[in-house]
Amino acid sequence: MNRLATKKATTPYSFVSSVTDDSLPENGIIINQWLADDLNAAPGDTLTCTWFSIGLLRELTTDSALFIVQRITAMDSPLSDPQRMPFIPGLSDTGSCTAWDAGIPINLKTIRDKDETYWNQYQGTPKAFIPLKTAHKLWANRFGNYTAFRTVYNPDTIAWHSGNSKLSNLGIIVKEVRDQGRNAAIGGVDFGQLFLGLSFFIIVSSLFLNALLFVFHLKKTNRNGNPKSTWVYSAKNRYAINRRTNPRYCVGNTLGVSFIVWL
Repeated sequence: MNRLATKKATTPYSFVSSVTDDSLPENGIIINQWLADDLNAAPGDTLTCTWFSIGLLRELTTDSALFIVQRITAMDSPLSDPQRMPFIPGLSDTGSCTAWDAGIPINLKTIRDKDETYWNQYQGTPKAFIPLKTAHKLWANRFGNYTAFRTVYNPDTIAWHSGNSKLSNLGIIVKEVRDQGRNAAIGGVDFGQLFLGLSFFIIVSSLFLNALLFVFHLKKTNRNGNPKSTWVYSAKNRYAINRRTNPRYCVGNTLGVSFIVWL
């Protein structure tokens, strides 16, 4: 809660829990002795609770509700249990109120020395308690209706819950992520063989093309068994070399052309 207030006083930043008490009316509230002393409240007084709610586009909105104080509990009551506060990073793991960092706007200037003393002694022990049905109406959201379940210790009951309770009943599904990843990797397609098969056709086609060029070149240089003069151009200057006068150069040039086509 951002604020618990009466007409007489205000207490900043307190935790409020719920109880399953049929005698507690829908707008009834139980407060502990520390809060009663701080607010100078008594049974029958009206208590205003103010808190943050998540609105559209995850924007924080301020909501409030009025409650009637029904009774006051002692600080050593079973309700005064710090474990009723859920673990909240930035709150539960801090040593003082001024070190709170819960990711929501907190006005640390409103925290008093007595609030620090309460935190050091009782941590996040709730200071007030409302009916469970009312808590559902005010604070239930898409993330769930409860932060924890509490029950009276009974060995038989604990043994029954341990044997029959399933996480799936709470909407929790455990998946073996590592095994699923390994199975997915084993069943993968080896693209190396696919690329090799495609490359094989390209290589064979290149060999055929190179062979055809070589054959065409031979036909051009030696048609009907009557060799003709072949003109080969040099890289430096263009001059004719007769195949009959220098056949070695012509053959070397032929192999060179084939090599270039192959690349």
